[in-house]
Amino acid sequence: MDAARLFWKIIQKLGEKLASVLVAYEIEGRSMLEIARALGIRLNTAYARLQQARNRAALCIPR
Repeated sequence: MDAARLFWKIIQKLGEKLASVLVAYEIEGRSMLEIARALGIRLNTAYARLQQARNRAALCIPR
């Protein structure tokens, strides 16, 4: 499986709350403050979601 397919498969598994933060930060290059404001969440919540998304994504990567 190529990297792009694997990435989008992982994104689908994360759920909307986590995936939206991960995509906005890693793909769109948005700042965490911008993401928090756009989603109407606290900045600390945005950082927590990003960390959780990264951790879950790491578990999905085949080794």
